Order: sequence, then structure tokens, then C-alpha cells
Amino acid sequence: MAPVPASAPRDEAADEVEALYEDAPCAHLVTLPDGLIVRVNRTFERWTGHDRADLVGRRRFQDLVTTGGRIYHETHLAPMLHLQGAVREIALDVRRADGTTVPVLLNAVLVRDGDGGPLRVRTSLVDCTERRQYETELRAARDREGVLRRHAERLQRLTGELARSHTMTSLRAAIVAQVADALDCDEAALALHDLDAPLPAPGAGDGDAVRVALVTDGHEIGAMEARLREGAFSDAERELVHAFAGPCAQALHRVRVLEELDARSRQLERLARTDVLTGLANRRALEEEVAALLRTPARGGTRPGVALVDLDRFKAVNDTHGHHAGDAVLSAVAAALRGCVDTTGAVGRWGGEEFLVAVPATTPEALAALAQRLRTAVSGARAIVDGAALAVTASVGAAVHDGGTLQDLLRRADAALYRAKDAGRDRATLAG
Repeated sequence: MAPVPASAPRDEAADEVEALYEDAPCAHLVTLPDGLIVRVNRTFERWTGHDRADLVGRRRFQDLVTTGGRIYHETHLAPMLHLQGAVREIALDVRRADGTTVPVLLNAVLVRDGDGGPLRVRTSLVDCTERRQYETELRAARDREGVLRRHAERLQRLTGELARSHTMTSLRAAIVAQVADALDCDEAALALHDLDAPLPAPGAGDGDAVRVALVTDGHEIGAMEARLREGAFSDAERELVHAFAGPCAQALHRVRVLEELDARSRQLERLARTDVLTGLANRRALEEEVAALLRTPARGGTRPGVALVDLDRFKAVNDTHGHHAGDAVLSAVAAALRGCVDTTGAVGRWGGEEFLVAVPATTPEALAALAQRLRTAVSGARAIVDGAALAVTASVGAAVHDGGTLQDLLRRADAALYRAKDAGRDRATLAG
């Protein structure tokens, strides 16, 4: 955000600060050391449905959390705050006026008077509803995976070959081989209804055969057959084939479930590493990719480099056209940036309206040229919203790795980005 001009009236600056406090992305409140609320912002009111008139001077913060949270506040949070002077990232559930709860992460600082005595507590609350939901879903998926794997282990009561088969192809081959070996028959076959043609009906003179259905969860999924060219199966051999049917069907079901579960796990991993709006890598994935690039040995006079791309005055797009327009602009910019980087590089959404581009091998000159291409690509991107084409510009800060840490590299790129902003925006600047 551009700094407030020095000529701006002091009361206007004060209004800006007050508005920033009242409508901040997180809830703020000030309490006395005993928890009595003396101030809350509008964000807290919106989140909880409580009116500040009912809170200030009347309610303690610990009375607005769940029973477990209140106990934790009294036994851990408050003592730690008084001992350490601050607490960070404390998970609590705050009760709304309608009785529902909102999960939050609490950060608090104890303000002391001139004599060191506790004066007041400044608290910030971050709404972590989506994070809590994601964690719940992830735990459920992991719990489900654990149940299925334990179930799979119980099903591995067949021979060692079946137990070592973890794909549909290897399991089918193992079943056929085990049936043929156990019965010492001339032929064994397996057919699954959704994958194979039905087993042919025995013809005259084909010898003895025994065929059993493979059933799991009350549904027939296929059939298994053993055949002799001469002679006949004994009753014991027929019973053995039927005894094999249950474990084989369950093993087939197990492998199918595990393959589906593996696909879902990979999908969850992709979602955890992808920005939902733009489809680009998210910050977590970018940090891992850039860290890997920095471990790449330098060759041919080249080194890894990064560029931070920050959209200029993006807030005005949301304020003027709505957040749906802002989302459309971000998606258009993401597509434009993706086209500037080949498969050896990385591009992703760093946060908000900021993107990060990383390349594994570059020079200061090449990186400066890439930064200009990124800036040009952004200014050329268009988002069509309600029949109108929206465009934005971007400021770009780039830095070539100089042997420092990842955080050093990012700080240098960020400093270059702010120099581009200070120079008038819609510029690309290379860190020295």
C-alpha cells in the first residue's frame, strides 16, 4: 500500500488507522489483565454476532470461549502470558451470540505499566474455520486409510504370493497361479465382470471343471475356474476352490480399494500444494521447489534466481468491480505468468496478489530480461468481467542467488520489488 503523503491531514491519517483497526482481516480486542473486555473491533462483532455494548466493561474474554477453552485459558494461557509477556498461535473456539462457535488462533501481548505491572492485554484472533475443516478432512482421510490398511492386512491370509501382491495385475496372476498349484490342475482362469469377457462355458469332452463366483459385499464381481483335461476333482478339491473364492474376492477388493485410496491421497496432496483459484503452485509448494533449486549445483556461470511479481493497486479492482472481478484478474495474470516460464522453472501464487517465479539457472542479465517479460505479460493480460476487459500492471523485484539462504534470497527480491513500487510501479528491478 502506498504511504500516506506527508501533506495529508493528521485526522485523515488517524481515520485510516482507526478504519484499519476496526475492519482488519483479523479480530482485535483489548482486555484488562483479568480478562475484562475494554475494546473490540468491528471484525470481532461481525464474526461473533456480539455487540460491543454488551461486551465492553461487562464480559470477560474467557467467558466467550468454550468450556475447554476457558479451562485452558485459566490454567495455561493466562499464566504463560503473565510469565512470558506474549503467547502465539493458541487454538480456541469462540462462542458466537447464536451459540455456535468459530475456531480461531489467538495471539496476545501483555502491556505493562512503568513499574512492570500488568496493564492490559492486546489480543488478535485469526479465523481458522477453513484450516480446521481441512485438518478435519485430512484426519478423516488418514483414519480411513488406516482402517482400510488394517482391513487389508487381515485379508492377507492366503499364500505368501497373494500377500505380496499389491496391484491388480500381480494379484490376478498370483490368484491364477495359486489355484493351479493348489489343485494341480491343467488350467486356471479368472474373469472380473467390469474388466474381462465372461469365462466360456465348458464344452463336451473338455474334462472336469469347477467354477465359483467371486463375491464381495453381496455383489458378484467375477468368477474363478479350475479345469482338468482328464479325470475329475475330488470333493476335497472342490471344497478348496470354494474356500479360495472368499479370500481371493476380498484380496481383489482390497487391491482395488488401495489403488483408489492411493489416487485420492495423491489428489489430496495435489490440492494441498495447489492454489485453488489460479491452479498454480501455492506458497508451501513454491518454498519446497525454490529450496530444491537452490541445492542445484551452479554450472556454466549460471545460478538460480527468483522474481516476485506484485499487482499494482489491486485493491482498487476489488473495491470497484467486486471480488469476482479480482478473482478473474488473478486467474488471467496466472495464465500469463505461466506462459513466461518453461518446465524447468516454477511459478506460483505467493499470497494475495503476489506471485513468485523461480528459474534454476540464470544470470543477472537473463533474470532482468525475464522480470521485464513478466511485467509485460501482466500488463497484457485481460480478464473479461461482465463484458468489460480489466487489466492491471505489476511491479517486479528479482534476485539471483548469491550463496545465501532461501530467506536471504527472498528478502533481496522483496527489497527490489519495493524499489520498483517506490519508483512509480509497473517496473522491474533487479537486486544488486
